[in-house]
Amino acid sequence: MMHRLLLTLILAAGLLGSGVRAADAGRQPTGRDYAERGHELYEEGKYKEAINDFIHALETADREHDAKTSMRSLGHIGNIYSKLGDYERSVYYHRKGYDLSLQQGDTVMQQSFLSSLVASYCRMGQADKAQAAFEKIDTVFSGASPERKYFMMYNQARIAKARGQLDEALALHQRTLDFARQYIGDRRLQLFQQLEMTNIVMLQGDYERAWDDAQRCFTMATGQGDPEMVATAAALLAEACQMKGDSEASALWRNRYLSITDSLFSKDTFFRASSELMDYENLLNDRHIDRLNSTISQQWLTIIVTLVLVALLLLTVVILVRTNRRLRNAHQLLVRKNRDIMQSEERSRQLRSYVSQNHDLQSRIIEALDDPAVISNPDFSMQMLAESVGSNVKYVSQIINDTYGKTFKTLLNERRIQEACRRLTDAEHYGHLTIQAIYEEVGYTNAASFIRSFRKVNGMTPSEYQKAATDVTASE
Repeated sequence: MMHRLLLTLILAAGLLGSGVRAADAGRQPTGRDYAERGHELYEEGKYKEAINDFIHALETADREHDAKTSMRSLGHIGNIYSKLGDYERSVYYHRKGYDLSLQQGDTVMQQSFLSSLVASYCRMGQADKAQAAFEKIDTVFSGASPERKYFMMYNQARIAKARGQLDEALALHQRTLDFARQYIGDRRLQLFQQLEMTNIVMLQGDYERAWDDAQRCFTMATGQGDPEMVATAAALLAEACQMKGDSEASALWRNRYLSITDSLFSKDTFFRASSELMDYENLLNDRHIDRLNSTISQQWLTIIVTLVLVALLLLTVVILVRTNRRLRNAHQLLVRKNRDIMQSEERSRQLRSYVSQNHDLQSRIIEALDDPAVISNPDFSMQMLAESVGSNVKYVSQIINDTYGKTFKTLLNERRIQEACRRLTDAEHYGHLTIQAIYEEVGYTNAASFIRSFRKVNGMTPSEYQKAATDVTASE
């Protein structure tokens, strides 16, 4: 009897375990799940795969109101852009993360974001902003672990270098290296300092010493199996050879560097991931504008009712002023987003030129579409594009759909409108032109077609956009 009871309990437990596993297998991934997987890929150096998971983590965490996951994802995305050398985008995401950490009162995350901002500002040569971020760290600093002290010392050395105080920066990096050797066993942290010191020696003009130090760093990085560090050391060796006059060796090391960075940041995959991230930001922006438009609609209804009551005329005026201000803010927000998109596309063009030395069909198509002189031809067509890149319409259409997820006509209109936006807001070079002159220069033959396309892309007329841009410039 006891044997039967025991067998029954075992079978029941097995069925219960199977049911739990089946439920887990069928559940939708949470934002934390995406963030954890992205972190694992990030630690393995698979940055182009990691950024996709962090995008999903942001989208899911936003629905789940999971601020912690959002902060982690923003921090990792900022770090990936920093590794790529795009420090402006790195600052953008670390600033978003820092603002969220302030809202949440999370001092640990505040320290992390501020430290990342110090590093990016220093890379951009903005020492004063780096110093301001560094001083904020002191106000929220908690704990006294060796790692925290190491990064505080590291940031001081970075700021000294950004200020051009190379001797002081070299001494501070040496002190940070000695501290890491004595109190921290992580050899990667030590290698950070040796690479920084090698770069400073290069800036001081001691190319022989820089060459010797870069060789040692390359050997250490190779031994640690760290491709990112190996690439940094290879870049230093290429520069040292160039300054020593050995162009052949410099070219070999430069090719070595490009080969490693291309494996870490595949241009096509990373470009698409960046586009997905920009699409997500645009979605958030559209939601914000929709909420504002919804609010505006409700307020207009209130205005109509209020107008019937003459005694409340003053209240009606106040609501109108407030409504218009919010609408202008929404327009200014769109102008800023368009400016970010144009800057992002310019950085993407530079990245494509920098990472790849061979121009394939896709590169030739992208370069043609990036050229205002090409897209501004009113007769520009898919056939002309195919002929200019030495291909046929079928392949060109397929590549455009795969790369941008859009038709040729839609993409051409967007590119023309983006160029029109740039000229409408560049008073220095195009302020003497009328709107008609501008739309004719970017390829439109009549005002109706231009205004219809402009409103479809930006949600407002060219005149409204130009006024909003003027308000943005005045506010900044």
